[in-house]
Amino acid sequence: MRDREAVEAAQKSGAMVETWVVNDLRAWSSQSGGAALFFWRARDGGEVDVLIELGGVVVGVEIKAAHRVDARDLKGLREC
Repeated sequence: MRDREAVEAAQKSGAMVETWVVNDLRAWSSQSGGAALFFWRARDGGEVDVLIELGGVVVGVEIKAAHRVDARDLKGLREC
């Protein structure tokens, strides 16, 4: 993806996938008996898309619209 249109299309599809997943998690959390959803961002820009807290357990969720995931995609989860 070297041309501008391809990069912009990828960014838009990523944002749409993230919105869809977060909305689905919100619907689930309203039925789960108390799951809380959070977003985490560090001052240096690291982030985790969703933190789910339920029953004293916290699980991080990183949402990607990609064919492959590599170690760079897990940076925010490691920082958190």
